[in-house]
Amino acid sequence: MKVRYELHGGLVTAILNPGPTATEPVTLEEIFVREEARGRGYATELLTRICSDVDAVSAVLILSVDPGLDGLTYAQLVAWYERHGFQGSPDDDVMIRPAG
Repeated sequence: MKVRYELHGGLVTAILNPGPTATEPVTLEEIFVREEARGRGYATELLTRICSDVDAVSAVLILSVDPGLDGLTYAQLVAWYERHGFQGSPDDDVMIRPAG
């Protein structure tokens, strides 16, 4: 599994932190879409690829929702991650995608 993902010439990137052992969750540290590439589905394409790679090793994928300064709102991000199989808790910003 990759640690750094890049699509469309670097317009969309992601960084994963695999757990220290095969039984530890994989953390999606960052997914970033350059402003000029937003709204084209590139982030969805990349997250789909990441989920597929993580599923291939039967790992749990976790992340912390952080909308940043100029992207989607917190609620929009939560809804987007939910469409990709992540589950959240109203008590914190962590979302978990069970092993597939």
